[in-house]
Amino acid sequence: MNLKQSLWILPVIGVGLAGCGDRETASMFRGNAEHTGLYESGGRASADIPGWTFRTEAVIWSSPTIHRGTVYVGSLDGHLYAIDASNGTERWRMPTGQRIESSPAVSGKLVFSTTGANRIFAVDTESGVERWRVETDRPGYASPTVVGNRVFVVISNGLVLALDAATGDEIWRFAGPSEIYSSPAVAHGRVYVGSDSGLVIALDARTGEEVWSFNTGREVWSSPAVTATTVFVGSNGAGLFALDQRTGELRWEFSAGGRIEGSPAVFGETVYVGSMNGNLYAVSADLGEEIWRYTAQGAIGSSPAVAYGLVYVGSDDQHLHAVDAATGEGRWTFRTGGRVYSSPSVFRGRVYVGSHDGFLYAVNALTGAEIPLP
Repeated sequence: MNLKQSLWILPVIGVGLAGCGDRETASMFRGNAEHTGLYESGGRASADIPGWTFRTEAVIWSSPTIHRGTVYVGSLDGHLYAIDASNGTERWRMPTGQRIESSPAVSGKLVFSTTGANRIFAVDTESGVERWRVETDRPGYASPTVVGNRVFVVISNGLVLALDAATGDEIWRFAGPSEIYSSPAVAHGRVYVGSDSGLVIALDARTGEEVWSFNTGREVWSSPAVTATTVFVGSNGAGLFALDQRTGELRWEFSAGGRIEGSPAVFGETVYVGSMNGNLYAVSADLGEEIWRYTAQGAIGSSPAVAYGLVYVGSDDQHLHAVDAATGEGRWTFRTGGRVYSSPSVFRGRVYVGSHDGFLYAVNALTGAEIPLP
């Protein structure tokens, strides 16, 4: 069966798409299409904002996405959940029958997600009713990215797709050189993605044609983070790479001393990245030199988020860590009941993160306290 035959669209209910690309809140993995992990619209923070927990029926690998006061998150229990961001009340759950490992993207009135079996789908934000689906012959582990009226998504067999956000119709496809688990970042009219072949690839977002590629030498599961001039991406060979976003030329490489599975965050002149050796690093964006390191008690596969002058990251030590972005000093830790591979998101004074214990946690962004709701 060829690639084209292996993918078909099942429209459920026709729906118009409004407000694509809305940045009012974090609306996709890493907070934006560039995947910088910077949560500029985090809103007011204070020490008295209460937290909450929400229980699913299985492990949460998915990273929560917050859009217009609702948290969207998937679980290995096969459901996509919509939860009130202020109090943890369930608004709806949509059963898929397949575990969800990726993080949803939200734009206008649609939530986009993939499953760990063979499905890409869009769901109404208000009702949880499925609007369209695309069936594939391989799992979708990577998280979708929405820009304008297009959804960019990766299938693990190396297929990169651009779909019409309103209908799911295919616009273009690119067959990569190997399996792909990296989530696509979109900026400057290009789609940037890593691959198991070690290649970081830049595609024309309009046509899907390859613009450049760079070989890191090892598998790239990390999602690229893109700034005005540079693409930052980690590899399983322990390297953090800075590439010219226009040409793919190597600017510098930093050795983290351990595998980098998570995605880097970029704030100002600093790049933050975790390593499976348990270190969170702050690296100079210009020179690739280490500024500081913070050591957790377990591997860091979670991708860091930056807000309120703090860097938030999860660890296999079962904790969510908050670290001073300037100094690397630990500010607080919050203990969950399992490994934290989910990447945190920040919204209106709370940090949201999933855990292997099946819970979604919302904790105070300044203190890490799970202050009971009144």
